[in-house]
Amino acid sequence: QELVVQKGWRLPEYTVTQESGPAHRKEFTMTCRVERFVEIGSGTSKKLAKRNAAAKMLVRIHNVPMEPREGSEAEAEEDQFSMAGPRLEGLRGRAPGCTWDSLRNSAGEKIVQLR
Repeated sequence: QELVVQKGWRLPEYTVTQESGPAHRKEFTMTCRVERFVEIGSGTSKKLAKRNAAAKMLVRIHNVPMEPREGSEAEAEEDQFSMAGPRLEGLRGRAPGCTWDSLRNSAGEKIVQLR
């Protein structure tokens, strides 16, 4: 989650895509979606399936370069918080990936530097 936030992307979305096997030996398959990337993980519990999908996603997106921001670097360092911009287009009727409170209370390195 920290990596996708650093890259300016939405938080990962996880979906159970399959449950198979008898009740005492279930096998779960979970899909992890981040932007245009999709990875699938499986395990004997939903938690394990999610963790496996997330681990595959981490390997896949680790070396993807950050998307360039609009505007100059000087503008990015201004002490402002703006909700306007291209990332919010099309979000009407949907909740954003993170909230102001979660950002404000975050212990992430960039947030601490901004404080």
